[in-house]
Amino acid sequence: MAGPTVSGPVFFHQTENKMAKKSLLSIAPKSEFTAQVAITNPDREPELVEFTFKYRDREALDKWATDLSSAPKTDDAIGSDVKMVMDCATGWELADDFTESNVRQLLVMHPAAAINVYQTYIRTSRIGREKN
Repeated sequence: MAGPTVSGPVFFHQTENKMAKKSLLSIAPKSEFTAQVAITNPDREPELVEFTFKYRDREALDKWATDLSSAPKTDDAIGSDVKMVMDCATGWELADDFTESNVRQLLVMHPAAAINVYQTYIRTSRIGREKN
């Protein structure tokens, strides 16, 4: 015996309720992020130190960078660098506490640290992490 005959197209209605996979992306990112900063040493390879940075959206980051570059020059270049680090970072993975005094000491002992912190902050803020 033959089955029923169907004329015309047949449509099947899917009744399962499949939930969409959620993305880890959020429109409003966390207020802080971490990134590795290379702290160079004259007598050995650079060491990577994890810094915790403040998140700024694109407009706030542009304003911060512009304000930083247009700030009046002072005789205390290290003081300006300390202010920059304290303005963009909230902590680090060093045995020493993240204080203004210890940031100053880091910048005195490792002269390239200020530019490395700045470049890492800007690059990571704009581009994000290159590798997770």
